[in-house]
Amino acid sequence: MLINREHSRLSSQVKTLEKVLHAPFSDKEHQRLVQLAANWRSLLAFDDGAPKLADALEVFNVAYQQQSPDQERLHDEAPVRN
Repeated sequence: MLINREHSRLSSQVKTLEKVLHAPFSDKEHQRLVQLAANWRSLLAFDDGAPKLADALEVFNVAYQQQSPDQERLHDEAPVRN
């Protein structure tokens, strides 16, 4: 039962990460990601996988922080090839 709860929580957090990935940078979301990585590091029950997940989230967070504020505009202007 605890493992199912953990999987459900992680699934919900992955959906949040997908939304963040497609949104412009925000300090509020950045701080939320920092806190999420800290929570993953200290609270996840998977001893082998938790550090790897937290490390991956921290790399994601750094990339998110460094993304261009014009990313959304540039994405909209990118030509579509058929």
